[in-house]
Amino acid sequence: MKRKRIDGERIDGIIISGSDYFVDGKEHSVIDESVLKSNLPILGVCYGFQSLIHTLGEPSYIKRNKSGYMEYKSSFSITKPFPVQKRKFLFYHRNYIVKVPKGFKIHKKIGTKIIIAYNKKKNILGVQFYLYKYKKTVRLFLDAWISNCVIRSNPRGA
Repeated sequence: MKRKRIDGERIDGIIISGSDYFVDGKEHSVIDESVLKSNLPILGVCYGFQSLIHTLGEPSYIKRNKSGYMEYKSSFSITKPFPVQKRKFLFYHRNYIVKVPKGFKIHKKIGTKIIIAYNKKKNILGVQFYLYKYKKTVRLFLDAWISNCVIRSNPRGA
């Protein structure tokens, strides 16, 4: 796969980060169609994952907790789509994902809430937990994503 360039800069992957907005709110960002058609690896984190699901699926795939924010602190290992040793993760959201569009495989759930889903064909990974809460966790997770999703789709610096 040939790497993309924007303003002369080489782009190897795209991260759609979290936000204070809600996909079902009056104000929210919209993912540009060119991002989805770029064939670059995409990582959606928290709101970024919700925004991807909202764009690629249907608004009904995302539910709102009526009593406010939910918080889960959990330690678990990730085995798919790539391994990450047992780490602490934080889920703190008002909205949560209950269904993913065709092509996504669910890899982790807490109750009915989808925490990790991956579309291998489109190389889109979504995670519904805060990466930045635990520094070692974010390093391990991002290293695994880069090694398994970004480098694999961009062999030998093409």
